[in-house]
Amino acid sequence: MEHSLRNESVNRAMEIIDKVFLVVFARYRRKVGDSDVSAAWRGASNKVTGFLVLPVAAFMVLIALTFYWIRGIEAPIDQHDKFVTQVGAVVIGLAIIALLERRFKKYLLSPPALTSEESRDERMLVIWFRAIAISSFVLVCLIGVFWRKAGVSW
Repeated sequence: MEHSLRNESVNRAMEIIDKVFLVVFARYRRKVGDSDVSAAWRGASNKVTGFLVLPVAAFMVLIALTFYWIRGIEAPIDQHDKFVTQVGAVVIGLAIIALLERRFKKYLLSPPALTSEESRDERMLVIWFRAIAISSFVLVCLIGVFWRKAGVSW
């Protein structure tokens, strides 16, 4: 039950990311026209990936904080641990970028029909997506600040 619920949540999140990508892709296609779908796709892929940089960074910070918490709040965090955490974050970030590009490739190979203008719902989807991305990052930053005040040394 828990496994299927987790899969359902991941599938729902990916559907939302796909929808956001399609809205942004349509924006770029309207700008450059259908003569350069490849440039529109690249711009949309970069933009949506950029939206996800903050939540991914927040997730990595949350994992690092959890790791350090498990080791003990009073335990000093040495340079090696910081380096491993940073390398891990970069590797996971690059993997996510590669997976998203691979996922979005289907829209380059078979671009969906383009409407003449963006709907209010599409515009609001992108606004909410950005707001949630930024909010998740800010929330994790606040957790870090409070943790720092609690005595964790970086």
